[in-house]
Amino acid sequence: MARLIYQPKGKAKEYCSWACNLYNGCSNKCVYCYNRHCPAAKLLGKDEPTIKGGMDLPAAFEVFSNELMRFRDRIIGDGEGLHFCFVSDPMIRETRDLNRMCIDLTVKSGVTVQVLTKQADWVDDTAWREILREIAQRGQQKFIRFGFTLTGMDELEPGASSNGARINAMKVLHDDLHFPTWASIEPVIDIAKSYDMISKAWFCCDEFRIGLLSGKKQYTRYDINKFIEEVDALNVSGTKKIILKDSVLKFLKAGR
Repeated sequence: MARLIYQPKGKAKEYCSWACNLYNGCSNKCVYCYNRHCPAAKLLGKDEPTIKGGMDLPAAFEVFSNELMRFRDRIIGDGEGLHFCFVSDPMIRETRDLNRMCIDLTVKSGVTVQVLTKQADWVDDTAWREILREIAQRGQQKFIRFGFTLTGMDELEPGASSNGARINAMKVLHDDLHFPTWASIEPVIDIAKSYDMISKAWFCCDEFRIGLLSGKKQYTRYDINKFIEEVDALNVSGTKKIILKDSVLKFLKAGR
C-alpha cells in the first residue's frame, strides 16, 4: 500500500521535516520542474495527476487518516508541521478535494499544515471558503500557513495561475482572512523578476524563502549578493523572515 506521509530528504527537507504526497503528477506543467526531468519522470512528472497507489479518494483518505494518527505526535514534536506537497500541487482542480479533506483533518488534529501552491482560484472555491471560515471560528489560523511559489515567469508555468493572481490570493488570505502566508522564491530564474515578486508580495507575506535554479545559471556571485542586499534593504525594520536556502549559500561560497 502506498505511503502518503513521509520524511523528505535532500533539498526537500529544507522546507519541512514531514510531508504528504497524495498524488503523482501535476497539471501546472512547469518547464523547470525537477519531477519532469528526474529518473522517475514518467510517474512523477506526468501532466495528469493520479492518486498514489491507484487508490480512489475514499481509500486514500482512510490511509491518510491512519498515517496521520500514527505519526501525529512525532510531527508535532519535530515542530515544523506537515508540508503539502512536493510531487504535485495541492490546489489544482484535480487534487484539491482530497487535499482539502486531509488538510482539514490535519488542522483539526492539532498538527500544523504548510501548503505550497501555484494556484489562486481555490481561494474563491465555496468548499475551501467554508473550511477557512471554520478554521477561523475555531481559532486555529496559526495551524495553517499558506505558501505560493513566485518566480515571475508565467511563460514557464503554463498550467498555473499567473504570478499576479497568486499574490492577489495571498492578499486575501493574509489581509482579509488573517492567515499566515509565505512565499517560495524558488527557483530564481531571472533576478529582476524575482525581486519584483518579493516587492509586490512584501506587505501580504510573512516569510520569503529564496532558492536558486538547478543547473546552468545566467547570473554570478556578484548578481546574487546584490540581489540579497536589495532584499535586506526592503527588510530594514526586520519584520519579515528571510530564509536563504542551501542552493544560495553554496553558490555564494563557491565564489563564482
